[in-house]
Amino acid sequence: MKVNIRWIKRLTSGQQNIDIVKMINLRYCNYQGGGEYDLNGLKQDQWYDLIKHFSNSNQLILIGNYSINRLQGQFKIQYRDTFEANSEFELIGQGFIQKGKKEGYFIEVGNNFSEICQIQFRGNYEEGIKEGKWEILFRNYKNESFIQIGGGSFQKGTKINQWIDVDEEFCRFRQIIFKLQYKCGIKSGPCEILFKDLEKENFQIIGQGEYNQNGLKDNQWVEPNEGFWKNFQIFNEGSYQNGIKINQWYIKREMERITIIEQGQYNQQGKRHGFWCEFVNKGFKNFIINIRGNYEDGKKVGNWVLYHHNTLQPTLWKEVKFSFR
Repeated sequence: MKVNIRWIKRLTSGQQNIDIVKMINLRYCNYQGGGEYDLNGLKQDQWYDLIKHFSNSNQLILIGNYSINRLQGQFKIQYRDTFEANSEFELIGQGFIQKGKKEGYFIEVGNNFSEICQIQFRGNYEEGIKEGKWEILFRNYKNESFIQIGGGSFQKGTKINQWIDVDEEFCRFRQIIFKLQYKCGIKSGPCEILFKDLEKENFQIIGQGEYNQNGLKDNQWVEPNEGFWKNFQIFNEGSYQNGIKINQWYIKREMERITIIEQGQYNQQGKRHGFWCEFVNKGFKNFIINIRGNYEDGKKVGNWVLYHHNTLQPTLWKEVKFSFR
């Protein structure tokens, strides 16, 4: 993936003044933006800036005014969906900067905002600190309206009371949310884990557990596997002690109406020990990697076997053997 930046320099009265045009040559992108620097090389006046991680599926730009290299006043965030022909940039976020601090009503986008992860956060800032009710919204596709899926309240920038949080990897195919309580910014008490299939209307409970007074996971938990998504619904069940996994853990998967159970052991330091069966799925692919072997104090040892399973051909498994020293 190439990113080409073209700088245009011009001299005025012996001083160097710099204009910049950013040209991003991506598969689905033809965009020009930029702005002007002052004599000291600092941003000034209006800029069309690329937001961090600008890419084919994450075409976000920020439009705002700078003074002495600092964003000030009203700014806008625009997004373009490259999977639609002749798609134009649309307003997706906005806010106001006063004396270097966020102030008033904001619409922010998630850090992982992309074509499959269109999340907004809406609420108010007071002197740069989140305050009061905030909403979390999501839409599956650009032609849909944003729908509230979560949120809660802030008090001087700290989460309080009942919240519905979204999973860090939340997206169209992994719509996972958490219902829980916060006390002075610390997770506390029972937590419900819910998932919504893309083809269904409502969230369903898929897991649960509880946090202790220090905000650490404790006692019995049922939680989705790291790679959990619509076509890879695997769950982990076991015990935590002050945020550390201990003792026996079970790995469960619904496969052709049969619950397959694997298991593994954690020592008192939270490290895997003995024989383990692991399921891996990355990038929402229609296959599952299942690896089996032994751990010693958290490190893989000896001979391991890898099985490659295509979910579109449930009876077909491929075996690969490898070793750790």
